[in-house]
Amino acid sequence: PVWSRPLHGMRRRESFLRSLTARELGPCRPRTPAVDASALSLRASTVALSSHLELTPRGDAVTTLSLEAIDERYLLAGCADASVALYDVADTPSAPPRGPPQPRRPVVQATRRSCRSGHTGAVACVQWFPHDTGAFVSGGYDALVKLWDTNTMSPACDFESAGRVHCVCMSEVASRHNLIAACADGDDREVVLYDPNVGHAAHRLCGHRGVPWALAWSPRDEHHLVSGGSDGSLRLWDIRKNIRGCLRSFDVHHTFARAGPPRAPPHRSAAGAGGGRPDATGDAPSLAAAARRLAE
Repeated sequence: PVWSRPLHGMRRRESFLRSLTARELGPCRPRTPAVDASALSLRASTVALSSHLELTPRGDAVTTLSLEAIDERYLLAGCADASVALYDVADTPSAPPRGPPQPRRPVVQATRRSCRSGHTGAVACVQWFPHDTGAFVSGGYDALVKLWDTNTMSPACDFESAGRVHCVCMSEVASRHNLIAACADGDDREVVLYDPNVGHAAHRLCGHRGVPWALAWSPRDEHHLVSGGSDGSLRLWDIRKNIRGCLRSFDVHHTFARAGPPRAPPHRSAAGAGGGRPDATGDAPSLAAAARRLAE
């Protein structure tokens, strides 16, 4: 019942205080399951969504978000009406409002009217520049990838793609390149790497049998990129390799290296059945081995 909720909260606090008192006086060890359980239960009972802040763009539905990792303060929002909004999530009132929170407008928003060089189609993806809040990248259904200057809230350069852009991605650990990976609709079904320094595509990764939809850079190696597509496969690329093919391909049924699909494993005796490693005859790596290589 509703009237019993405050009583349960008081019991949790009393149990936690008794556990702390026992720990201070000596009967209880510093870390016991009882103390940990009481602390966890008390924390869980006080968890609630913040009612101090509500963000509302001046436009259509929000399609994508990106919060910068340097100050963890500025939030980008791409909208279906081709606008990009910038919010300051740290600018919150010190005390909660007595009534419902008032919607907070963006600090600045680039719309079709205010920015004639902005997107003309729905914004599908946005991402902050990994090392500086002065720039960010976006992709839209107008078949354009744009690199923006945050200070002027206008595009610094544009890249044309083959069709509607589904994803843009920049490496957070890169120190030797500033490549923008993008995937879009098109008959080529390729992942394109754009170089802002030269203003056009620097490399194209071909191999998907369907349209690529998702991208992710490796958090350890700045030259490794993973793509996923409508063909139901994930592909690991090394952007330094000027080859037509990926390093690894993962899908529901097979995992194989660039050399070709896996062969059936040879018959093994009962004595060697527990090893689990590939035979020296050149068997393709297993899914676990390929995942470990990706982590390396």
